[in-house]
Amino acid sequence: RLENGEPDLAVHPNCGTNFAVTQCGVLLFRYHITSTAGYVTDSQAADFGQCSQAPLRTIFTEHDCPRSLPPVGSFLAVDPQEIRLLTLKIAEDGDGMILRLLNTSAMDIAARVSLPMLALQSAALVTLAEEETGAELIVSPHELTVPVASRAQATVRLRGTPDRREES
Repeated sequence: RLENGEPDLAVHPNCGTNFAVTQCGVLLFRYHITSTAGYVTDSQAADFGQCSQAPLRTIFTEHDCPRSLPPVGSFLAVDPQEIRLLTLKIAEDGDGMILRLLNTSAMDIAARVSLPMLALQSAALVTLAEEETGAELIVSPHELTVPVASRAQATVRLRGTPDRREES
């Protein structure tokens, strides 16, 4: 503490590592501040944090060949807002895609997931290590419902084929 009682800012990178006890340099702090009237839900706080730390970025590309997808459309939608998309990736073993969701609320929620450009054939709950649990989920051609426990993650293996319907 400083003489006036205020805490001083100290950076201690040692913590049992082989790094030098002190390090010199510039420290950059970034703050994201907002205001709101009333109570902030966990979902609103998670949304603010995600948008602040990892905003969506647009990338414009040029292509000389014909395009099979419409210029505007939805690839994936998750509802309700208390459910956050954590991951959508190719499975480690190459068998389908892995969808990982987080429930930020204090209630169990049945999340609705829509994938308009993927013709779903099956969906099953898996572990974080992508191992089958035996729990199959009911799917329609482009949607599924995933049960997500309160303040927990759910990981799903999706199997399907691209649906490249021409938009009119």
